[in-house]
Amino acid sequence: MKTTITSVLAWEVLDSRGNPTVACEVGLTGDARGTASVPSGASTGTFEALELRDGGTRYGGKGVRNAVRNVNGPLAAEVYGMDATDQEQVDAALRSADGTAGLQRLGANAVLAVSLATATAAAAATDRPLYRQVFAQDESPLLPMPMVNIISGGAHAGRALDIQDLLVVPVGADSFTEAIEMAWRVRRGTAAVLDQMGLPTALIADEGGLGPRLPSNRAALDVLMGGIETAGLQPEADIAIAIDVAATQFYDAGSKTYRLEVDQREIVAEELVAELATWCARYPIVSIEDALADQDWDNWPYAAAALSHIQLLGDDLFVTDGQRLARGIADGVANAVLVKPNQTGTLSAARDVIEQARSVGFATVLSARSGETEDAWLADLAVGWRTGQIKVGSTMRSERTAKWNRLLRIEAELGPDTRFAGASTLAPPSTRLHQSTDHRTLVPSTPTTGTGKELRPMSTESFIHRADDIDWYCELQGNGPGVVLVPSGEGDCTSFGPVAAALADRFTVLTFDMPGFSRTSSPPNPHDLTPIKIVDQVAALVGSLGLERSTFYGGSSGGIVVLGLIAGHPELVTNGIVHEVAPGDYRNGKSEPLLPGLCALSDDEIVEQCKLIFRELMNEDPAAWDALGDAYHARLERNFVTWVRHYVNYSGPLPAYGAADLTRRPIDWTIGGLTPAMTFFSNVQLAASLGLQLGLLPCKHFPQVSIPDLLADHISRCVARHTE
Repeated sequence: MKTTITSVLAWEVLDSRGNPTVACEVGLTGDARGTASVPSGASTGTFEALELRDGGTRYGGKGVRNAVRNVNGPLAAEVYGMDATDQEQVDAALRSADGTAGLQRLGANAVLAVSLATATAAAAATDRPLYRQVFAQDESPLLPMPMVNIISGGAHAGRALDIQDLLVVPVGADSFTEAIEMAWRVRRGTAAVLDQMGLPTALIADEGGLGPRLPSNRAALDVLMGGIETAGLQPEADIAIAIDVAATQFYDAGSKTYRLEVDQREIVAEELVAELATWCARYPIVSIEDALADQDWDNWPYAAAALSHIQLLGDDLFVTDGQRLARGIADGVANAVLVKPNQTGTLSAARDVIEQARSVGFATVLSARSGETEDAWLADLAVGWRTGQIKVGSTMRSERTAKWNRLLRIEAELGPDTRFAGASTLAPPSTRLHQSTDHRTLVPSTPTTGTGKELRPMSTESFIHRADDIDWYCELQGNGPGVVLVPSGEGDCTSFGPVAAALADRFTVLTFDMPGFSRTSSPPNPHDLTPIKIVDQVAALVGSLGLERSTFYGGSSGGIVVLGLIAGHPELVTNGIVHEVAPGDYRNGKSEPLLPGLCALSDDEIVEQCKLIFRELMNEDPAAWDALGDAYHARLERNFVTWVRHYVNYSGPLPAYGAADLTRRPIDWTIGGLTPAMTFFSNVQLAASLGLQLGLLPCKHFPQVSIPDLLADHISRCVARHTE
């Protein structure tokens, strides 16, 4: 057999940062030989397989002579006589020789060197390119969409920025060749922008990106947008943006805060996520990597919900480890995984992670490291493994261009059989872990933060918008007269999804999370949850989005907001629609705790009541409730505790509304089939005092969940009645 391993030789070489790494050659019986050298990372995840270094004074402690000896000794002895074409068996033997989960004994750099060299030797022996050696026979090669580094910070550029990399994704390209040319144009255009600003561009970062010192992290996004425009390309249509936050690098596990040195701020996870979401609203961002630290598991589901409309990519979080990826899948913390073979130590383990991710619909991105070599095997793996995306670095430095050039060669070889992944390879809506019953493409909107230059509108499902010093989670869709759907006590707008979808063909529909209950909010101050303040806050949001003269719908405490808008901000309102307005006397300014028995329960008991009320009593269709998703259910339980502890137990000063205030705009008022007695009489009394008739919506409590089509029809008829 010509593919039996007969020799293994390792030696020390230098990577692109000038640090030692391991190179290896594997020889076979038929005289075929394969060589490979192992990359090394600067921004390394806490949970990566161990890269063995010598310590001491030689090369500043970064020598790899011990790893080289391990290759030439125990690892070579383990694989002698094995078939090089049986990659899984070879890799299993290498792991067995080490005997530890993280390859701490012999070193992941030593193990990977043999694994890689074996694969290249097998390809040489079978006279096939590596990409054909590694792909499944029932699949065809796929050229990946490149993520190309343009501006660097973090560990890649001396911390010139807190975030590690800003990259471009050529979403408008029809081929890999066109994609690389577009990325080259953006890098040149960005350098020109920096030149005009008087900033140096000759010195480059570890991965070939530009490394300017800018006044803020967001300023780098403005520079990149300028580079796209200077290149003559269209943001979003031609070029999108990806961000590698590498948040682990500036996370303090003790205080559980993130220290942004460039911005001179120390913030918590919710604030960092809100900042990223705001960027997504202002810039054509399609992918964010390591939005939070690799140890900040508790806050990753929150990030997944707030950033649900983009590809949320785990690198340090998953470290190409199947167990960590399985936890991420179970917890719903991302929708894509970055794969780096040196994080896990063998090609087989890296490929297993790719297959594991694919099995649940995750996108996969194969990635180089900041310390690279001239080897191009990564390009072949991306094509053969059909990863769909590849992240190598910039279009400068030979260790980067070696990979790009190999992909250009493969595309030329394949000729008419070439398949290019294109933009569709980014994490599709169906895998985005903030679950919704539909994933519509929404009309362009222009959310703003009130600072910085305005950018052209872009299509989005959701966005973060700053108004009245609050970061609001918003969803906007459709075209036509404005309809604003105001959430009630649960504070979360997810349940309005089916109603908004039904209205979007005739109206511009806005809904949002309420302050204090939002995906962007910190735990609330009770004094910020008073009816007066919330009404003014909602008015500030709607006005800043340019939705004056809209129809407002709200049920329960959302109905109180609608009444407050009619009384205090009639200039925003065409007509109001309310359902089962929450009990209480809202005309004389009195305030007293509501539902005192509920207030006396523990948090766990309140959650159990929440499950009972919302699943059993307030919903006629359990399937509709289940369709809202686990992430929504978890937020609802949290919000219900907030509502009881703060809003119910401290309602604060109430607005003193009179009949003249509440008749400034038309109101349509309904109650439901199982309205509690005190709510029923409160609604009858208040509606009668205004000379209004009560209508009936036959539901239990949340019409947007149990009868969304009927509610949408009701809203449409009310709009028509008051706008004719």
